[in-house]
Amino acid sequence: MISSSYVLTAAEQRLVNEFKILPHEKQRGYWEKTDVDGPLSELKAAIKEFYLKAQNFKCVYCQQRIVVEHHGAWDIEHIIPKDVRPEFMFECANLCVACKDCNGDKWNKNVLIDNKRKTFPKNKEAYKIFHAHFDIYEENIKIIELAGFYLPLNEKGRATVEMCGLLRFLFSFAGYACADAAVAGRIHEMNVHLMNTKNPIEQSFWLQAISDFSAEAAKMQREAHMSTCFLHGGEQASA
Repeated sequence: MISSSYVLTAAEQRLVNEFKILPHEKQRGYWEKTDVDGPLSELKAAIKEFYLKAQNFKCVYCQQRIVVEHHGAWDIEHIIPKDVRPEFMFECANLCVACKDCNGDKWNKNVLIDNKRKTFPKNKEAYKIFHAHFDIYEENIKIIELAGFYLPLNEKGRATVEMCGLLRFLFSFAGYACADAAVAGRIHEMNVHLMNTKNPIEQSFWLQAISDFSAEAAKMQREAHMSTCFLHGGEQASA
């Protein structure tokens, strides 16, 4: 959970106030407005700098720590998507930073239980997914580092894993280490966790993960085998 939100300066608040009186159609797309070295660019830079430090350079969704000098590796994340609800664009409790992969996967997906509500919700019960300002991460998702797996502990955790594409860490292992022993070791690790849990949500997710991972690993191994056969066939033909 982020301990504190960004606080607008007086000048930044005036900019936001001007934004709020714009017609709804002009609010949409305002974040991407080009004003190099202008007040909007300065505000976005300040917001990103603040949340990078507040989050200790960790993505709010995957918890990867990425310490780089070039802040282009990070996106300012609007938890309620700015394209869907532009009126919440500058709500400081709607802002954080996320890695580009998580931000891209989540994109404009609806995160609200009631997506028609008019006011910005400031309670965790209003959200389908983990909220960086209102939720404790470990109460919703358990990271199994050895298995490269994000285990949802409740429905909010499940929605976060799905919306932010966190299964990509598990699948990347299938493509990175296709050796039978490595795949078998990863599946064994997941089976151990499956056997040790009594939580129906965890059991269901482990079963699906084992199935998906096995299928992805098998696919990668088939492709690697076909590539090897093609290469050897070409060598024989040219001999």
